[in-house]
Amino acid sequence: MADTLTTQKLKAFEAAFLELNRHHNLVARGDGPHFWERHIMHCLALTRRAFPEGAQVVDWGTGGGLPAIPLAIALPWLHITAVDSMQKKIMAVHRLTRELKVANVSTWCGRAHAWPGKATHSVSRATAPLEVLWGWHKRVAGPCRAEQKGVWAPGLLCLKGGDLSLELGALHSAHGDVTAEVIPLDDLGAWFDEKVIVHVWHE
Repeated sequence: MADTLTTQKLKAFEAAFLELNRHHNLVARGDGPHFWERHIMHCLALTRRAFPEGAQVVDWGTGGGLPAIPLAIALPWLHITAVDSMQKKIMAVHRLTRELKVANVSTWCGRAHAWPGKATHSVSRATAPLEVLWGWHKRVAGPCRAEQKGVWAPGLLCLKGGDLSLELGALHSAHGDVTAEVIPLDDLGAWFDEKVIVHVWHE
């Protein structure tokens, strides 16, 4: 569970995001009453395991900063780069992080396959198929201390939903040397019955 100060900052993010969403189509307008559950709680599912010491995270297709900003608020020691090809969405992330004083998020506007950085972990929220996302991650993957127990192994963490059999099949066909773990999120409530984290890594 988040501590009181973290919860307050997440609530401030919720309010600022929904105000910005009135003028920019960052998420569906009808999601407003359910924003905490469907967006913030969904993003924070990525904290159910720790990130290892020295982790550097890239968020592919961040949109308005999901999951980058909630993750950065919950884990202020973790540096996250939010990547998106749409300038208005990157500007929204700039505005939100500046307003909320979230210093551990940087941004980059452009296509994912052209991002020039390095990351130990990639995160994504229904941005692209697993096969494509792993290709993006593999290109930028950097070294990380992975000996720690109970942490996310360096790799790809995707928030996904629905039947993933075709995506997983395509992933393994294209990248036969990866391991994919599917972690159900149904313990978070009824809306999460078909939601999962897919963790992909190279042994």
